[in-house]
Amino acid sequence: MKTPRLVALALFAIFASGCFGDDIPPIYEIPDDEYVVVFPASEPGLGSWDSTIGHRISESTTRRLESWGEFHTVPYGEVIELMYAQPEDGEEDEDEDEDGEKKDDGKVGLEVRKITPEKLAELVGADWVVVIECNRFQEKDPNNINMVRGSANASVKLFKLAKSDTERRKARKLSDRERKRNEARKRAGLKTGGSIDADGGEWVAAADVKANFPKDFFGQYGETFLDPVKARKGLIEELGDKVAKCFYEHEPEKLSGSGN
Repeated sequence: MKTPRLVALALFAIFASGCFGDDIPPIYEIPDDEYVVVFPASEPGLGSWDSTIGHRISESTTRRLESWGEFHTVPYGEVIELMYAQPEDGEEDEDEDEDGEKKDDGKVGLEVRKITPEKLAELVGADWVVVIECNRFQEKDPNNINMVRGSANASVKLFKLAKSDTERRKARKLSDRERKRNEARKRAGLKTGGSIDADGGEWVAAADVKANFPKDFFGQYGETFLDPVKARKGLIEELGDKVAKCFYEHEPEKLSGSGN
């Protein structure tokens, strides 16, 4: 017969192993020796690279992945650098004027709006790309005059870069199928599956996330005359947190005052 001490030690080992844990797993397991980069987020009315809020959401997401992800994360500064980096001499095809002199059109960096997830991964040396489409970003409920509470939701997708010839052939086949599907749906007047192709890789996981600021239970209707700048910053950080948690194991959120 086991002694109470041995039983207690056995129970402790079981709980310590996580058998009864309620942690939320990531939507996809990313190998810990590979690199992840966050694509600039889009927001309603503004595409990727053109949205200041989108850049801040992606930056917030990146910071959290750097802190909590078990894989490597490409600093968001390397993504922003692509917008301003000067090309190496002799490596850019430049137009020439009538005298054969190279024209200086004043352009700096790449034409970033043409960068696909595959291209971004190659430019920064990443294996995976997190793509964020912010579908709603509302800093204040327009129907509530005095109380301020921001709310946002976003669609999150994970892109895996193809490495082998077999993976690249599979990616091209999937892309061709998706393009034909979208063309058929467009002709039928139906919503298509989006404009980002999966050439050079494949989409392996997706999730929808929601965020609120303030987020605590007692602040469910907001705060009185909350500063709009504070509301915007808080909502960006909350959404970045929710997106990042899609990619690492974490505890369920416990809101203060909610009793959970």
